[in-house]
Amino acid sequence: MFILHHRARRKAGWGSGGISMPPPQCCLLAVAVLCLARPALAQTSTSSSMSTTASTSISASASTTSLPASVSASASALTSSASHSSVSHSSSRAPASPSATISLSGLPVTYTLPSLNSTLPYFILDLPTVSSLFLTLNICGLGTNASVVPSVLVSAITTSTASSSSSTSSTSPYAIGTRASADAASGGVGAPNRKSRAGATWLLEWDAGFANWTWTGTQSVDASVLVGLNVGTDGTVGGTDADDGNIVVQFSASTDGPLYALEASPPYLGDTTTSSALIFSPLLLASPQPQPAYPNYTLPGAYLSPPSFPTGNATVFGANQNLSLVLVPTGHAAGLENSFCAVVAANTSAGVGAAAGTGEQQQAAGPSWMSVGGQEGFRDYWVVDGLNATSNYTAWVMDVETQTMTGPVWMVTKEDAFPCPLVLPSSICPSVGYAAAVDGTSPVLSLPDNVTSVLSASLDAFSTSLLTQACGRDYYSHVSSCLDCYSAYRDWLCRIVVARCASAGSSSSAAYSSSGEAGTAFPAPSTAARDPVAARNPAVLAASYAYTELLPCLGTCNAVDRACPIALGYRCPLRSGYANESYAFVGQVSDKGDGTDGSPDAADGYGNRWCNG
Repeated sequence: MFILHHRARRKAGWGSGGISMPPPQCCLLAVAVLCLARPALAQTSTSSSMSTTASTSISASASTTSLPASVSASASALTSSASHSSVSHSSSRAPASPSATISLSGLPVTYTLPSLNSTLPYFILDLPTVSSLFLTLNICGLGTNASVVPSVLVSAITTSTASSSSSTSSTSPYAIGTRASADAASGGVGAPNRKSRAGATWLLEWDAGFANWTWTGTQSVDASVLVGLNVGTDGTVGGTDADDGNIVVQFSASTDGPLYALEASPPYLGDTTTSSALIFSPLLLASPQPQPAYPNYTLPGAYLSPPSFPTGNATVFGANQNLSLVLVPTGHAAGLENSFCAVVAANTSAGVGAAAGTGEQQQAAGPSWMSVGGQEGFRDYWVVDGLNATSNYTAWVMDVETQTMTGPVWMVTKEDAFPCPLVLPSSICPSVGYAAAVDGTSPVLSLPDNVTSVLSASLDAFSTSLLTQACGRDYYSHVSSCLDCYSAYRDWLCRIVVARCASAGSSSSAAYSSSGEAGTAFPAPSTAARDPVAARNPAVLAASYAYTELLPCLGTCNAVDRACPIALGYRCPLRSGYANESYAFVGQVSDKGDGTDGSPDAADGYGNRWCNG
């Protein structure tokens, strides 16, 4: 006999109820571009040659250098003579003189620029002529006034256009003219930018300390970059007050792909306990289960046989299994959460399980197949211990091989009395990766026998009934298969039997309760108090202690209803009936507020979760 819903039943589920740019280029994620009128690119020269002097690198595989002392001194002297009398925001501006240009003769290259301040308010970097160019900039540190960030302008023109342009043009290549408003459609975000696509100057927009610019095409391009404080629309630099300066920027340029760039997807937060956290990498490689085919249409057994992670593709994030987790108390790298060098510095000073020597990180032996987050494929994971109760933390995942970092994910640990251990994904429940109401020491690698016996018996019985339907030779649906139905049932069953725990203080609010209408803010958690006497189902005594259950999202039940043949008789409880005794949902609209498809989602990026799904 398998566990089955039926609408005619008064109590749904288990008895009396139940219950957070295309990669890896990243240009679409982090850069908004202002494309303006095309000026002639001034061909500049420098009297100081660029030498490569090694300094401390961000990662072992990168070539990170600082500017030679001769160039720094030359640029400083030039700036002082041009605007020595006043460098405040209201002062007259110093033109970006060609003699301040620093030539970079070879790529790839990564430089940590000297601090931008009142004495040295700008740099111009002149790049070699190339057919493809990937620029990334990371702010490593801000000044006393954290609201002051440098402007970055890229002047780029194809070599064919440059040869026909006047070399005596008096227009600054960084003059952005009167069009000083941001154009969100430029650079690939949204619709193509049609009204100013002939421009040759781009204003980069910082995204939490990160910005980038990419050129790919059939023609070579001459490009130079202005990094300065208080840059005007005419391409001149106003500088900054002395107390606002000392801003450190890391500049990278390559012809093969972005360096120190952002992965499009953030880490996935499994869950936290009082002193630990379970964090998954972004999906490294999608790997859906293979669909069976007639005449040998068979479904997987209760225990799946997951595939091994393929290796050898060094361009894929995490492909070389050289990922590392950075976890710091929230507040470090504040405002610079997308900056590679700022996050590295935060990890060095306050990282949990890193240089600070606090806590402990347990990393998986390598990426493994699972279905957490509703995606089938390979992920890496970490269990971090030694955290403080009811404290906020921020996490990133870094790939040293590809010099790529994810964006952040935020989390908060549970209260001191939180009783549930972390449970890792398993072959019978690959979607379970959270704090669950089971007996065992955290992290629980395999579910207790009394739990797996119920799961395997239900899956085997459901598979037998499902295979009597139109599987393989005939089809009951144009969009779903019997394997889709079986997988959806497995996910629902695991979330029903392996109940997810929530903080004791979290509960549904009146504004976002299951019986209320959907609001605009993130819903409060939908919870129910459980103990061995009042378990969700008396047949499954998974835990010997009292706990607070986070109710399953109604969407987990609806997914089975949609994917399975109607002849099976699987039905979910109605919202107007008794659904709120076993499930979490928002509002009374049948296709919204069930925890799926942004209606809203079950979890957000700040560690909040209102239902188990």
